[in-house]
Amino acid sequence: MDEPVFLRERDVVARYRVGRSWFHELVASGVLPQPRPLGTRCSIWSRDELDAAFSDPQLPGRIAARNAARRATKAAP
Repeated sequence: MDEPVFLRERDVVARYRVGRSWFHELVASGVLPQPRPLGTRCSIWSRDELDAAFSDPQLPGRIAARNAARRATKAAP
């Protein structure tokens, strides 16, 4: 059977082996692509867009920059 073109959150975290909260942080910060809403309580992500994002050689640097910015925000008085 063919793989789905769009993935729900539970499928994304299982396929890419990431935690839900971390996945949502990466989406919110723009490191990963935004979802497509299917309604008020359901969103889907393009498998092709996620495959491209997770295979991007610059992804670790983008995550590191996001984490550094987050640490700097927490450290600021």
